[in-house]
Amino acid sequence: MTLPEQTGNQGFPLLSALSQGIQSGELTLTRCALDQAAEATGRYIDAMKKLQRTFDREGAVQGFGNLPSGRAIALHFTDKQREMVDVLDQYIEVATRIKAVFTDAAQRYSTAHEDHVAALHTVDAGH
Repeated sequence: MTLPEQTGNQGFPLLSALSQGIQSGELTLTRCALDQAAEATGRYIDAMKKLQRTFDREGAVQGFGNLPSGRAIALHFTDKQREMVDVLDQYIEVATRIKAVFTDAAQRYSTAHEDHVAALHTVDAGH
């Protein structure tokens, strides 16, 4: 699994701790819990994308008149709208990485389980 530091993203210490905790075995979750966490994170990502589309499709803010102060207020709110789209991009990026941590851990869990079952079949066949 790729940790955030390995991809050049130093700004996510909680994600790094989560990822390292799962990798080291300090944090253990069942396969079901990992799947539920990945699914919940996916729903969060979908909700953030929906919210982002709302801000993105609004376009420039209108309705503050043609006076310089009205145009300045409209421009200010249009800038805030763009900032919100950027902030939501960052949330989506972090949530996508968190989902990848859960998905990768679930895959490793499945692989380890399959390896253990195969080893047991080998031992059982040897008797």
